[in-house]
Amino acid sequence: MKLLKLFLVALFISSCNTAVTQNKSVLTKLRTFELPGVKGRIDHLSIDLKSNRLFVAALGNGTVEVINLNDGKDVHTIKDLREPQGVEYVAQSSLLFVTCAGDGKCRIFDASNFKLLNQIQFESDADNIRYDNNKKIVYVGFGTGGIAAIDALTMKLLYKINLPAHPEAFQIDEKTGRMFVNVPGAGQLIVSDLNKKAVITKINLKQRDNFPMALDTVNQVIFIGTWDPPKLLLFDLKSLKLISEKNISQDADDIYYDKADSLIFVSCGSGYIDIFKQINQKKIILKEKIKTLPGARTSLFVPELNKLFIAARNYNGQNAKIIEYSVNR
Repeated sequence: MKLLKLFLVALFISSCNTAVTQNKSVLTKLRTFELPGVKGRIDHLSIDLKSNRLFVAALGNGTVEVINLNDGKDVHTIKDLREPQGVEYVAQSSLLFVTCAGDGKCRIFDASNFKLLNQIQFESDADNIRYDNNKKIVYVGFGTGGIAAIDALTMKLLYKINLPAHPEAFQIDEKTGRMFVNVPGAGQLIVSDLNKKAVITKINLKQRDNFPMALDTVNQVIFIGTWDPPKLLLFDLKSLKLISEKNISQDADDIYYDKADSLIFVSCGSGYIDIFKQINQKKIILKEKIKTLPGARTSLFVPELNKLFIAARNYNGQNAKIIEYSVNR
């Protein structure tokens, strides 16, 4: 009887531990970096891993804020920018690329002293930025329909690819040299061949307002977020056929794929991070919804640090802020 009781107690403790493990949150909130002088919408983020600095495009404030992650202080402000949207730090050249909607310029700064080194004028609305480490090229979406390629070392404009409407999020498969572009104005997912410097495929979407995107090149999946209706769409990377779709929170603006744990993070302006677990190419499940703040749309996942940063604009008398989370492995 005593042995039976001990067995039952051990079984109960084990089941409790299992339940705790299963219910453990994916993210742990670590710190909040207050940005008291920043007003209006915050757009995209970039990071300097060597110096541990976070760059924040404060669109509504007309600035780029530089946060020292060692002590959490806002150590520098790049001022007099007209609606900065995209920001990309290139470690090899120590350059900071900043794109602005208000004047259509891509400004390039020395990231050590923030001296303006060059600026490239586009027709309008310079927006999202991506860096191709293999080719050493920074790509910029702009205007009424275009992707521009800029040499990340010489800062020279190389070429442009024409699109049917303004591009939003885009991702690069560096192995195949293909670029996948969300073009919500045309209701399309567009594929460009970067070697041919041309569009090769256009996929019409039933859902509207396809803004954020992420790639899983291992399982060959494209993740696309839409606003109308709010969905997470999964496309096969090769065939470009729709695999499945899931409901998500409203106003999704960034998606990241964490290949270490097969997780998909979707940051949504309605005040949630939607976290999905990938079971296989065809199946994902909603693992958790983490409440953030209204308007916290943009984010940055940094796999090297095992961290997710969420940008929250000033709201209801509260300061703008960056919220830092660690991913629980």
